[in-house]
Amino acid sequence: VEPLLWDEQHLVESFKKAIEAGFNIHIHCMGDRAQKVAVDALIEAQKLDPEHKLRNIIAHNMLVDPADIIRMGENDIIANVQPLWMNDNEVNDPAIASVFGLEQQKRFYPFKSFVDAGVVCANGSDFSVNLPDPFAAIQIAMTRKNVATDKTWYELCKDVPAMNPAECVTLNDVVKALTINVAYQLHMEDVTGSIEVGKSAELVILDGDLENTPVEDICKLNVIETIIKGKTEYKAK
Repeated sequence: VEPLLWDEQHLVESFKKAIEAGFNIHIHCMGDRAQKVAVDALIEAQKLDPEHKLRNIIAHNMLVDPADIIRMGENDIIANVQPLWMNDNEVNDPAIASVFGLEQQKRFYPFKSFVDAGVVCANGSDFSVNLPDPFAAIQIAMTRKNVATDKTWYELCKDVPAMNPAECVTLNDVVKALTINVAYQLHMEDVTGSIEVGKSAELVILDGDLENTPVEDICKLNVIETIIKGKTEYKAK
């Protein structure tokens, strides 16, 4: 077992100081041990914020014990997830498979389990590791398979079965994670993130109907107009 860069006591003490100063905590975790240690520390430190006014976040959440998923939901810990990684398999990511083992890899990125446990999921791209591509993210979250726009791996992986298909989510789940839940993570849900009277008008117009586009074609949708604060900032020619 690799030693922790932050031991449990140091992590709790640091989290408490951040919470006392009014900072949200944003921590990155990949393995299930790191996730457990982070959840333990956040639960202990959040005793200083009993009304959970702060929005504390764990990013990536690659391998998570089911018990820790439940604890995150019970303690208002946000899961910042990257759907573009949810198609990982032994073909397109053999290094991960060799480190964790294929059986563990089949448990990666438990998006639906988070949703079912009441965990607020906010989607990120992890730019610049990945370029922002919300349509590919939506499709991968719903299918757990590589997409046609991912030319690097698509031909190699198009016939590979979906990785961890039990964790596929609905269109509504992933759109919420891309919009209002991101606003919530940033304490901006009263300003943006949904189409409501009185909110800042941040909108995109697509070249197709997202709700009626076949799932396997969602990655091919394009933005033809971008509106920010009610003003058109981009329009396709």
